[in-house]
Amino acid sequence: MESIPGEGSRFFFTLRLEFGAKIPEEPLSTLSQCGRGLPPGRTKNKPVILIAEDDKLNMKMIVAIVSKLAPAASIVQAEDGEQAVALFREHRPDLVFMDLQMPVKDGLRSAAEIRAMEMEDTPERERCCIVALTADVLPETRGVCLAGGMDDYLTKPVRREEIKHVIERCLGI
Repeated sequence: MESIPGEGSRFFFTLRLEFGAKIPEEPLSTLSQCGRGLPPGRTKNKPVILIAEDDKLNMKMIVAIVSKLAPAASIVQAEDGEQAVALFREHRPDLVFMDLQMPVKDGLRSAAEIRAMEMEDTPERERCCIVALTADVLPETRGVCLAGGMDDYLTKPVRREEIKHVIERCLGI
């Protein structure tokens, strides 16, 4: 275990399995590379994925990757943080890819508003996964994202395998 006051804690372990050990067929929650686990994977027939990105080329690329990796998913697109919050309220997505630097309202503020909405909801609702997207690779930014209620952090340009890993962990598909 590692813990930094005001930033959070990391828990990790080593699992030793014998050769030929049976692996469970259910998806397992794993720790993200930034040390914080995403909510347990859950399988949905038609998940909703919100992509909040103000750069048209980045949006087009992320939508293309996500639609190939999760063909049954409904993809909702927002061009700024304010629109992302409004679309979250309307569609209640299971997964949100959130650019940090957007016009009108940035990704951190949008994520905070989404988390506040979830707190107001009934306890039966599951918390969505929010994944930060940014070109900023500074270690402080990662900590700010996690402290701000985001579940993971991907740096741009995002790679297909990173998005695939997030979709598998968040949605179990």
